[in-house]
Amino acid sequence: MDGALRRIGSFIRIEEAVSILVDSVKDVRRVERVDVDSSLGRVLAATITAGRNYPMYDTSHMDGFALNHRDTLSASEERPARLRIAGSIEAGAQHRPELTPGAAMRVLTGAPLPLGADAVVAQEEVKLAGEYIHIKRPVRAGENIDPAGADVREGEALLGAGHRIRPQDVALLHYLGIRWVEVFHRPRVALLVVGDELTDDFEEAARGKVFNTHRRVIEPLTRAAGCEVSYLGIMPDDAELVSQKLREALTSYDVILTIGGSSVSEKDATSLALRRIGAEKMVQGLALQPGRVGGFAIVNGKPIILLPGLIMSTINVFLFLAYPLLKYMQGLEPTPYHARLRARLAEDVRISRYVDFKKVVWVRLEERGEAEYFCYPQLGESSRMSIPVRSHGFIVIGEGVEQVERGAEVVVNLPPT
Repeated sequence: MDGALRRIGSFIRIEEAVSILVDSVKDVRRVERVDVDSSLGRVLAATITAGRNYPMYDTSHMDGFALNHRDTLSASEERPARLRIAGSIEAGAQHRPELTPGAAMRVLTGAPLPLGADAVVAQEEVKLAGEYIHIKRPVRAGENIDPAGADVREGEALLGAGHRIRPQDVALLHYLGIRWVEVFHRPRVALLVVGDELTDDFEEAARGKVFNTHRRVIEPLTRAAGCEVSYLGIMPDDAELVSQKLREALTSYDVILTIGGSSVSEKDATSLALRRIGAEKMVQGLALQPGRVGGFAIVNGKPIILLPGLIMSTINVFLFLAYPLLKYMQGLEPTPYHARLRARLAEDVRISRYVDFKKVVWVRLEERGEAEYFCYPQLGESSRMSIPVRSHGFIVIGEGVEQVERGAEVVVNLPPT
């Protein structure tokens, strides 16, 4: 019965849950073409290779005079080489004049060398004498030159498929003359919150309703994961109304995130709604603590993630289920972290419950010395909003582990920001 109390009979390992989710979207990862200026933060779907050498020609590494080194072989303090100034070339010059023997040309940094030149002498090393320069030492071939292809060689693979584009990459793409790139589609995510007690109105919260804080965490986390997010509002604990909202959302979005309404009680409106709309697969119960009552469903080939209502469970299930899925849909590895670093545990961590689960312990980082980190566990009930606020990341304690001692080296996982 819809109103009957129930229990979760089994708990699935989080790695298996992610595998099921990834399998559900393997055939729907889409690629689109965007202009380079709109590509920041997007993930490349194809490798970028250089179509030509950069620079295209030998260029001057400094302001000075381009010459052929052979004209300076006999130069000395007593008998300087005397070269005629045959003109000048600036950076960006479209024409490369030919340098005749016994001549030099004024060049600025980044300017292409004239044909026949193979070296540049710095302007402070020459003495000007009317239309001539005097050089008091032999100049080496290749001196003060950036050879053609010194920066980028034709055919060189520069940015691989699966690379998230950064500001410097945008500049490089322009440098290569590339104006359009193929990137993975940015997932469209719907966020639906369920609960009679919740409100987005401060005045209603002041009168006793519960302010919808969890949305304020999950919405920006989803954007930080590279997705477009649409907030669909708060639904009451009514399975029929939630069913209707989910059916509507399935027509427009790639992934749906729900917060609340999925507890193991008579008011688990989201879980009941998923059964009503014919979930092809539904899992509730994760071997993850906090987060064990989280889960997911696949409906019409689209994933719906059930985020529990207690804040630490909400965040953990997002990071361990939704985040890997959203990364995979954009061509990235389905991991629950944005970055990682190693640190020393500053305090003992003891596990008394759910020993057979994967345990998530949020930690505060402190840097000591040069690139040496210590982490302090932020412990408490999974309903405490202050825990993620005091934390920089989290460590994972494996199944069957009851204690991790102070001083142990651990890996701190950093969420997207």
